[in-house]
Amino acid sequence: MAQNTFFLTKTMISEIKDTFQPPESTDSSQNRNIFAKPLIPQDCHLFLRNEPDRHDLELSTNLHRHYLLLCCLDGKGCMAVENIPYILSVGEALLIAPGQPHRRLPLGDEKVQWLFIRFSLDHEPEWLTIMRNQLFHLETEQLRLLEEFRNSCAGFRLAEDSEILASECILRLALLLNTLRSPDGINNPAPEVIPPAVKRLCRILVTPQGDSKRFTEIAREQGVSTGHLRMLFKKATGKTPSEVRNNERRRRAVHLLTHSRLNISEIAGKLGFGSIYAFSRFFKKCTGVSPLRYRNANRNHPEQNDHSLPEI
Repeated sequence: MAQNTFFLTKTMISEIKDTFQPPESTDSSQNRNIFAKPLIPQDCHLFLRNEPDRHDLELSTNLHRHYLLLCCLDGKGCMAVENIPYILSVGEALLIAPGQPHRRLPLGDEKVQWLFIRFSLDHEPEWLTIMRNQLFHLETEQLRLLEEFRNSCAGFRLAEDSEILASECILRLALLLNTLRSPDGINNPAPEVIPPAVKRLCRILVTPQGDSKRFTEIAREQGVSTGHLRMLFKKATGKTPSEVRNNERRRRAVHLLTHSRLNISEIAGKLGFGSIYAFSRFFKKCTGVSPLRYRNANRNHPEQNDHSLPEI
């Protein structure tokens, strides 16, 4: 399945928001109901993964600045979020928030087909915060909405780029995501495994703030020494803070080079590099090619995104 990325204009977002926003109520108890606030995705990106699809299954920890809805389409698989393993069977889904360390784990000889749906939000509804680390058992209606969302994305892929088709894809994703906002679906929270200081560092590293802030400054704000925080982070994620920051920068660079119209200098500034030369050295070290060469080779092939590149 080719990978697809969909973006919405401000006008399209406003129209979709009107679809889900409940009318103003004079009932103050209704206005305080956190589950009445809709979730409006700004963009989405979906792709399939089959496991085991190779012998060297990547076990490294990932950190992203977007949300991830992980759905098990076939078989049984395991995903660890903040070092807590979750085993998913067919028809189950897991919501992963920005900055949450996660990694796929092998599950014996089990085979699994995953559907990864990444999306971004301008604002996180309070109910979505509560839903973190929740394993969802998708009901018949939710499975139908998931299938309609996938069909819309397939239609977009077969047609020429269209704002109308992109809007339909986002709308169907919004329909699916908003079916999750029910207090009945909340389970007991999982026990804390990762230290709070590491969780805060993870969230910082996947924000624009993390591109420019020095690690010593972050550690000072957390009230711990740089050495101790680095040790805790490495123990919890298997990576150093620099590795995570560089991986996230590389992912964003690949995405901007492939999907945006920003020039190389603008991309360098957006990623926190002091000069285009520093960015070019960084990108070539990560990928083996210069930013311009990568853009020229992939501009017409957006499906060849960051997942075709190795972790660093």
